[in-house]
Amino acid sequence: LWLEPLPNKSLPAIHIRKSLLEILKTMPIEIDHLRESQIGKIILFFSQRQKESFEIKRISKELISRWSR
Repeated sequence: LWLEPLPNKSLPAIHIRKSLLEILKTMPIEIDHLRESQIGKIILFFSQRQKESFEIKRISKELISRWSR
């Protein structure tokens, strides 16, 4: 929920997004976790968003790549 867009369509602060993505990189996430939490959809959104910062996109793409294997 901390990474999802807010009701007014704005995104959480960039330092919150970056910190949470860094934490996700350290966690041993399984496919069942991705399905239950639907975090994969949010991470995919960040990786494809044109106005997203380079760092957030890089971390998002790294997570997707790791989870896809």
